[in-house]
Amino acid sequence: MTLINTGIECERVRVFLSKMDDNSLRYDEVAAKPLYAPFKRAVRKGKMRIEYTCLFDSPQHYRDRKGWTMLDRHSEFAYSVRKVFLNDLRSQPLQTEKTIVLLENRRWAITHGWSEDGIMEHPMLLVRRDAFESLRRQYMCIRSHSYAYRGRRTEAK
Repeated sequence: MTLINTGIECERVRVFLSKMDDNSLRYDEVAAKPLYAPFKRAVRKGKMRIEYTCLFDSPQHYRDRKGWTMLDRHSEFAYSVRKVFLNDLRSQPLQTEKTIVLLENRRWAITHGWSEDGIMEHPMLLVRRDAFESLRRQYMCIRSHSYAYRGRRTEAK
């Protein structure tokens, strides 16, 4: 966040949020406040514009786990929130085990996995142009199979 907050221009960020353990999908409002506060501040100050594409196993998994709670918390500060289902990506040779974070202005990427407890693990910063472009292509392919999230109230129940 320091890089984003000290930058001169608004950083365009795209995040593919890979599937976490089902326990991580449970929305804990108290725990989420300090985690997302820096993102909200950066967006409010015009330092960051962020898009999320969040992975779920299937529409049934999304409904059973009340996935909209996670999407709602991202909607508070993201300009775009999308959902994608693993069964829609099966025909694509894509890496979906790791989260992908693209810092578009810098042409950097960050990847990481998730522990069974929903803790980020094995983060890696990639600054080589070819690594960024490869992950960007994957992100755009995943995004092309995703659906815009407009909030729980507007979704079909």
